[in-house]
Amino acid sequence: MMSVKKISSILIAIIFLSVSMMSCGKPEDTEVLNAFSDLYEKSRSINEYVFGKGLPYDDPENYDIENLQSPYYIPVSENSPYKTQAEFEAAILDVYSKNYYDVSIKQIVFDGFGENSKENPRYVEVDGVLKIDITNTGAILTGIFDAAAANVVSSSFSDAIVKAPWKSGETVKEYQITLIYGENGWRLDSPTY
Repeated sequence: MMSVKKISSILIAIIFLSVSMMSCGKPEDTEVLNAFSDLYEKSRSINEYVFGKGLPYDDPENYDIENLQSPYYIPVSENSPYKTQAEFEAAILDVYSKNYYDVSIKQIVFDGFGENSKENPRYVEVDGVLKIDITNTGAILTGIFDAAAANVVSSSFSDAIVKAPWKSGETVKEYQITLIYGENGWRLDSPTY
């Protein structure tokens, strides 16, 4: 028969493990908010390269642009932060989740889109050289999230939802942004542009 001391020790151990396991399931709000702030800052340049002005490119004067037709691809410039599709994809996946990249970014950037699919991707890689379609001028990205005013709506060990004010000109709205936690840490799973 077990002694009262042994039973008490087992119960204390079970309670301790239960509390430890529950705290592992939910990150601290500060962890989520710091991740959001860091990822949002990184996403601003990625968004500009994907949806906005695009990566810097060579001077179009060096190419035959007399009969410019869409698409018209020229190499990204030497001062471009990404020179290959692999480098650019890695940078995007350092900010956005794989699922968000596959569903919302890859089609626009590398695969093309439209009714017939494969229409005019923004970037192509030819013989190891990343090129941009200069007829795709992109969107003007004016909205900015106030990451310092963000708050956590919900969180778990695998995802979190953050609400943050977004401002564009005089327009102010609040949006919810989803973050996903994976093997490489937190990633955005919602647009931030």
